[in-house]
Amino acid sequence: MLAIGLGACSSGDGSFRGRSDGNDGTPDAAVVTLPDASPLDLDARGDAGAATDADTDANFTTAFFLDWTIEDVGPPINDVVLCEEAGTNTLAVAATNTSTGFRKDFLFPCSAQKGVQLPLPPGPYSLAVRLLRGDNVEVSSIVIPLSLAPTGVTDIGGIVFEIQSFSARWSIARAAAPNTPVTCASVGATAVELTATTKDLPPFVFRFACVDGTGLTQAVPDGDYALQYRLLNAAGAALSQLNPANYSTPVGTPAVLAPVTFTVN
Repeated sequence: MLAIGLGACSSGDGSFRGRSDGNDGTPDAAVVTLPDASPLDLDARGDAGAATDADTDANFTTAFFLDWTIEDVGPPINDVVLCEEAGTNTLAVAATNTSTGFRKDFLFPCSAQKGVQLPLPPGPYSLAVRLLRGDNVEVSSIVIPLSLAPTGVTDIGGIVFEIQSFSARWSIARAAAPNTPVTCASVGATAVELTATTKDLPPFVFRFACVDGTGLTQAVPDGDYALQYRLLNAAGAALSQLNPANYSTPVGTPAVLAPVTFTVN
């Protein structure tokens, strides 16, 4: 699910799920040997960020490795979503040594679906892993406590990010016959626009082909929204506009919106 607070929980299959309902957990990280860097795809590593010479001593050969997938929130499990479909471009990782306070930040392209970073000083760490949209809005996250040994790679395992999105459905009717649906073409409609407004963030604006009758948005944060629909013609002018309606995303289930009907003359 999409995250406002950070938490971690095990799915029971060796993976860990990013979610926003406040559940916490501690994964069991496995340490594997790293005689040299060649067994790992180092091209997938992120930006190491700023650190002192002591923090990045070449004698350190400890590192962490992770991979990730994205799923729609709720059942069915393994309903995998591509980064492009979710509108998520970046995986941001903040690694904080809980003994010394030393912190490093890394960025990985979402589409890589894996990442490795080295070197890091050994010790106990807290990894805050965040899935970001293209506009850098966080939509899912997890905190993973782990301990990095003096040598080797700590394999965190798979992370499953659960995301929320709006599922919309619409129809059109004429004012003179409100109970008789009409086609998009008959009223000159080409698109349906859904604007979702929430506190402290710019509005999210989504457009769908009118003829589809349904639409699924890219990932959005959990929260309270004002939702407004517009029926648009090819020039982008509104043929019909509905009043904003308040909506709160559900916990643990997809945000399936009530069907709406546009009335045109």
